[in-house]
Order: sequence, then C-alpha cells, then structure tokens
Amino acid sequence: MLQRELLTGHQWRAASINRQCEGCRARGGGRMECSWKTVLLLVCASLGVQYTAIRTLRDSLSGPCQGAYRCQTRHYRDSRWRALCDYSWMSAESPRKHILLFATTRSGSSFTGQLLNQHPGIFYVFEPLYHVQQAFTNSSSRLRRTLDRRALLGAYRDLLLNLYTCDLHFMENYIRPEPQDHVTSSFFRRSSSRALCSPPVCLEGGDAAASDPPDETWCPKKCGALNLTLASMSCLSRGHVAIKTVRVPEVGDLRTLTEDPRLDLKIIHLVRDPRAILASRMMAFSDQFRAWKIWNATGRQPRYVDLSQITSTCKDIAASAALGLQRPAWLRGRYLLIRYEDLALNPTEKATEIYRFVGLQMEDRVRIWIAKNTNTNLSSPSEWNYRYSTTRDSRVTAESWRLRLGFDIVRAVQNLCNDTLGLLGYKQENRHRCLSKSDEYIRKFISANTEISGEQSLTPEIKLRLFTPSCRFWREKPELWPFADPYWAIYWPGGQALSRYLLDNPGVCQGRRVLDLGSGCGASAIAAKMCGAAHVVANDIDTVAAVATHMNCELNGLEPSICVTDNMIGSELEGFDLILLGDMFYDEAIANNLHSWLDRCIRTHGTKVLIGDPGRAQFQDHNIRQLLHQLARFELPEPVREENYGLTCSSVWCYHPQL
Repeated sequence: MLQRELLTGHQWRAASINRQCEGCRARGGGRMECSWKTVLLLVCASLGVQYTAIRTLRDSLSGPCQGAYRCQTRHYRDSRWRALCDYSWMSAESPRKHILLFATTRSGSSFTGQLLNQHPGIFYVFEPLYHVQQAFTNSSSRLRRTLDRRALLGAYRDLLLNLYTCDLHFMENYIRPEPQDHVTSSFFRRSSSRALCSPPVCLEGGDAAASDPPDETWCPKKCGALNLTLASMSCLSRGHVAIKTVRVPEVGDLRTLTEDPRLDLKIIHLVRDPRAILASRMMAFSDQFRAWKIWNATGRQPRYVDLSQITSTCKDIAASAALGLQRPAWLRGRYLLIRYEDLALNPTEKATEIYRFVGLQMEDRVRIWIAKNTNTNLSSPSEWNYRYSTTRDSRVTAESWRLRLGFDIVRAVQNLCNDTLGLLGYKQENRHRCLSKSDEYIRKFISANTEISGEQSLTPEIKLRLFTPSCRFWREKPELWPFADPYWAIYWPGGQALSRYLLDNPGVCQGRRVLDLGSGCGASAIAAKMCGAAHVVANDIDTVAAVATHMNCELNGLEPSICVTDNMIGSELEGFDLILLGDMFYDEAIANNLHSWLDRCIRTHGTKVLIGDPGRAQFQDHNIRQLLHQLARFELPEPVREENYGLTCSSVWCYHPQL
C-alpha cells in the first residue's frame, strides 16, 4: 500500500509538470514557444522527481523494521514480525554478502549449495532462474529448442539483482501460474532452502533449523503455499543472500552484476570433470540422453547422438575458468574456482575455503551436515528425488563415472573436451587406468547389494550373486543405481537355458575355446568351465559385470574367466571354436549387427554359435530366425516366470547360415 501511495504521489507531480509544458504550448497558439531554459528546467525537474521517488521507495524497503515493514505497526504484536526486528544476533561489522554459486547441470551444485544453506545467516535460493526460462519457453517446445542460451541473460540478471536486494515479489513476473496476493504454490525447489521452510515464512518449521533440511513433500505439506512478502522479510532478516544457478552460460555474462555498486558479489565457480558430468546426466535425464545410453550399452555410436550436449558445456566451463584465472579488474577478489572432486574428497577443508572466500565464519552446523551427508552410500527416506540428492558417499561419487561409462565414450569425451580437461587439471585416462581404480569398491558394493542365489533357476548347481526381492535395489528407483544399468544382476531366461543345455551336454564345449558374448553375470562362462572347456573368455562392455563374473567364478570354486570389456561385436575373431549368446536379441539394431557378424565368423573360421532366447519379439521376427535350428526347450521355473512377465519357456538354438 505504501509503495502504491508513493508512486501515485510522484506520478501526480510528474503529470503536473507535463500539464505546465502543455500550457506553454497552448499559449503559443499551437507553436512551440517554450525556451530552451524552460525545457531544461522541466527535464531536471522530471529527473529530480524520479530520483526522489526511487530513493524514497528504497528507503522504505531498507529493512524489516522500516518503511513497508515497520515493526511499530499492528504487526509488531505478532511474534513472527517482532522476531524480524531483533538484530541482536547480527554483527554490526558484517555487511551483507551476495553470493552466487555458478555451475553447470550435474556438477555437484545441489550438494555445494547446501553447504551455504546450513548457515543461519544466509538466505539461500535454489535455481530461481528456472522460472524465467519456464515463463519464456513453457508455451512452446519449439521455442525451447531454438532459443539461444544467451537470449534470456537480461532477464536473468534483473532477477538476480532483485533477489539480492530481497525483492522476492519481482519473481511474480515469471512464476506460473501467476501468484495471487503474493502467494504461490509453484516456487521451484522451495524445500532446498531452510529459510523458506522456517519461521516466519513457515510457522510449522520451527524445528527445521535443528534437524535435516525438510524434504520436498514435508515443506509444502507443513508450510502450505509460499508467501513472497514473508519470504522477502526473511531474506532481509538473514543478512546474506546466496543463489545457485546453472543457467548462466559464462562468468563473463555476470560482469554488470559485479560492477553494480549496490552489490558485493562473490562468485563461486563450481566445475566438475566433463566425463562425470556426462555420466550423471545420462542417469538423471534418460530421455534427453537416450542416444548416449544406447552408445554406452552397445559400444556403438548412434548417428543421431548429440555431441553438443557435452561440447557446449566444456566450452562454457573453459571460457569461464580461463577468464577467472586471468583475474580482470572487475573480477579480482570476487571469483573462486572449486573442483567438485576436491570438495568431495575433502569436504570440510574445501567448505572452510569457501566460507573464508565469502567472508563468513563456518558454523558447527555446517560441519555436522558435512559429516552426516558425505559418508554414506544409502539414501535416506527423505531423498525424494535423486536428481537433487545430497546424501551419498562423496569419495565414491567423485570417481563413479569410471564405472558408468564405457571406454569408447570416455575416449570420445576426452577428445571433445581435451582443452577443458587440461585447463582444470583432469588427466586423460587409458583403459587400464580407468578400470583399475575401482575394482575393490565394486566388489564391496556387489557383496552389500546382492544375494547368493540360483537355486530356483534352471541351473541350481551354479551359485550367482544376483538381485533378489530382499535386496535394496530390487525395489529402489532405477536412477538410484550408481553405475551402468545392472543387467548382470539378473539371471535372464535365455542365459539359463543356454547354461542348462551346456551342463546337460558337456561334450559341446569340452576341450574347446569358448567366447561368452554379453556375459552379464557370467553363468554361461561358468557352465562352460564346469564342462571342461579349454579356454573361456567372458565379454561384456560393463566393467561392473566383469567384476561380478570374477566373483561368481570364485563363488563356484573356479578360476576366474578372462573378462574382456571391449565391444567384440564386429571384430575379427580368431581362436574361438564356440560362441555363446544368451538374451542378446533384445534390440533390432544389435540383432542386425549380430546377424552379419556371426555369419562372417562362421564362414571365415567355422565357429559354432549357440543362442539362448525365451522368444522375444525382436528375436522371433528377425530374419536370423529362419537360419536357426532348435536344440532344446526348457520350461521355466515359476519364480523365473514371475520375474519375466509370464514367459513360460526358453530355448537353445544352433545358428546354421546357408553356406
């Protein structure tokens, strides 16, 4: 109301000046007879009115105990408002800090932002620029695809400036649906901010400061819709403002904010290994990165894979880091580069560095949060969405890309982002180094998250570490799995039939050199070893599957098979008498590649090929089906049927191309 009165008064004065000028014109009989002195006087007067209006309005909003938020009004009797006027906890020598956590998607910014969110004097906002992007692109998917990444920079900077001055009402220009009476239920990731889930914004959040951050379901349920007026007041009372964003492409785009005299902006530039960024995006955004996931699963690069999904990120990171390290005058003392890997390995040390940079003391609450959220591989029940989860074993997370990405993709990213990797001090990896670091961790993880089973399969004599209904990841969301898709953790029906056939007919592989292609848990390789094969190689492009195969061989008292993680489909095979394929015809593209390659292996080297499949459509409808001879058919046990959507049997086929 006060804002409206102020603006109305100043607008009236400006209008009166305009009327004077119009009168001047009228006296001239339609001719312009105002002297240049009169015009100059009118211009100066108009500027003066606007300046006075702006100063008066700013003074009225300068604090929660002045102007529009006067505590001596009727609101003072309300404890929510009275608490805002108590500045006894704030240091008189601590000027307002404006902190920007500047990052890119899936770089660890949610975790890093929580380090700032734990400070009681910081008003933290998680990705408010989301609303700007949505307001301009939500109505048109075509516009979203074609909009230049820098087209919204002006709106981004305006919103950041208003948030740093605690004017959360400014967000009403972008929040959809539009807030009513300054109240909204559509504030993006409100629950990531303690301030927005605590008094005075949320009366039910009194204990939030002493416990974990409320989860996404708790905060809206207990607190109700967000009152932006109360949020602005909370911002003013906290003393410092921190904002996280991944939507500004480069640090250079923030220059106008660093030079704004109203702000004391500190930029924390969080970077991460591009290989880790890609691995995390593939897991969190499966639809957008489907082509990459196919590449990772098959070892073959689809023609339609969008390389710009990682190259643009690398260019932005490199440009920002290079500029920050040059230390231009406008950025000097305002820029800190933090590698996520360093933060994950030494969270307390790097958090202390961050707080020292922004000029604040790191509270014990921050240290407690770090200890609780960086030493576990189990998500708490409140981990509502893994995309923004902050609870995990940080040391493992920093290097987990080695287990999620096939080496073909690792090599491609290293070529595409070579300059970025070098600038940030990340080493190029060869295949051996990439895989050797994590074997011990993988073994521990497999042991902790699988059970020894196999009794209810077609081959009860083979023991395997698999997922069972009592295992955590049997019921967890797939995106919570920290590695590549765990096909090895299920004993598929085609592999069961193939292994059963070998055990029933040991002469098929006795004394022979055998390749188990797409080996998964390694059951067929183990069956071949049990039958006296002279040499067995298990081939799976998933490095975790290779470790699981080793463990399963040991579990059955066998010397571990040789495990190859190269994609061998299409390669020149020599020295193998028998190729085993279980459940490999699950994708038409892979089926086509297998058909031509197997045909060549048989014609060139006389290799025998056995295929196990339960009759999937991709197998039954493929041309290769006409070249197969059925050797055996097995009824699946009831538990296997239930796990495979009612499939009742599985068969073994011998491949006989027309020679």
